[in-house]
Amino acid sequence: DEEGVARGLRYGSDLIPISFMDEQAMNATNLPAVEGPCIQILGYMPRQKVPRAYCQGPAYRIFSADPGKRDDVALHALQQALTKRDKVAIATFTKKSWPTLGAIFPNNHIMHDLVDDETKQQPPLLFLQVPFAGDVK
Repeated sequence: DEEGVARGLRYGSDLIPISFMDEQAMNATNLPAVEGPCIQILGYMPRQKVPRAYCQGPAYRIFSADPGKRDDVALHALQQALTKRDKVAIATFTKKSWPTLGAIFPNNHIMHDLVDDETKQQPPLLFLQVPFAGDVK
């Protein structure tokens, strides 16, 4: 009777049950096709809970390709909301392959001197990689 049997993967001497959805998530060919970088906001948290010491790697500037358009207005609205509520957005950033966990900070008081070369404007948001909770001691 196959109905009561679950698939599993061996991890050391243990067998870890794998559901159909787990299998789909592990299969890299099922990732959505994305052209260019992609950011997905997972949630929000108080800025104080993400100390600057936790930030890793390079800072990615988030700005609109078309200043004055709807996406530019949305980015600045997110910047204002994060600033007003003193929060950061927890997000994943996918550049070429697997997503990276990070925090999106409003650029109000992080890097005042950071200016985009093409638009000569400050990017409204910055993405910085942060560790998982289990990686912080």
